[in-house]
Amino acid sequence: RQRYNEAIDAASVAATQAVLGTSPEDQRIRDLVTFIQRELPVYTAMVEKAQFNHRAGNSVASSYMSNASSLMREQILPAAAELFQRASYKVNEQQQRLTTPQWVPLSGLLAALFFLFIAQWWLWRLTRRRFNRGFLAATIMLIIALSWAGGSNLATWAAGHQGFATASRPWDSLTASRIEAQQTRTSETLALVLRSSQQDMRVQFQSTVHSINSALGDYENALRDEDVPASNPVLIPQARAATERWTDAHDRLMEALSEGDYDHALTLATDATPGNKEVTTARAFADTDTALAQLIAEARVSMRSYLEQGLNAVTTVATVVLLLTIAAIIAVWLGIRPRLQEYL
Repeated sequence: RQRYNEAIDAASVAATQAVLGTSPEDQRIRDLVTFIQRELPVYTAMVEKAQFNHRAGNSVASSYMSNASSLMREQILPAAAELFQRASYKVNEQQQRLTTPQWVPLSGLLAALFFLFIAQWWLWRLTRRRFNRGFLAATIMLIIALSWAGGSNLATWAAGHQGFATASRPWDSLTASRIEAQQTRTSETLALVLRSSQQDMRVQFQSTVHSINSALGDYENALRDEDVPASNPVLIPQARAATERWTDAHDRLMEALSEGDYDHALTLATDATPGNKEVTTARAFADTDTALAQLIAEARVSMRSYLEQGLNAVTTVATVVLLLTIAAIIAVWLGIRPRLQEYL
């Protein structure tokens, strides 16, 4: 009950946070958040009705629970998945803008360098002196600034998008696999009270396990990249082991249902007591979901670290270019001042 209340509270807070910072162009994101916030009270109301009728011994409790589960699996969770995908797309779009070459600043530096050459040529024609130390120092500093800014833009453009994709892919795949696992877990539990095809249930479960393993593989591949900080090395083996235990417990649950052993199936589906020697689907799924949640948190930290590193690099380049530009202006003034004094 405590986990249920915490999950509902976290969902409400997350939906509110998702709409913060959106622009009027992000109408679909706002519509999804509105839909989720409207349907959550409907879901909780049906759960409360199911609990009340169950305590009263009314068989209609299973219908309320089935409808609540259907609302969560078929409407709320898909809306949350689309919301996550759209939010990820916005982050990816902003990252692409950051990695686009900064043509305006680069063209400004090129123009400043061109006019500096023109000024030196004019000064040479006027004074018959080929070199001016101030102008020469300013030229060197602008060349350094242009080379640094151009090189950083080229490196960012060539590797920035690919690096961000490497850093963000585990977050996307892990979140999608966790949503799919929660949907499968709900279907697995409802198999106790609904007459559904066990073959369809096995296909759905195998698809979920494949999705989880693929997401874990994406995370392992991302960790090999130097741009992605290393996470807790124990989490991935824990997630794989928990998924294997869930697979084994699920097979035994389906076998118990097919044999008509409802009591054993009920124990396998609902008993999450750690002291129980037999691994149940409830406990195995809880371990799997916990491991996936921790991996998602690690992936989020890795992606934020990647973005912060990119922002720090851009800030450093901008600061250095600004300082070199100011120093070039001072050098031009120091170079032209003696020449002006000669004619004043």
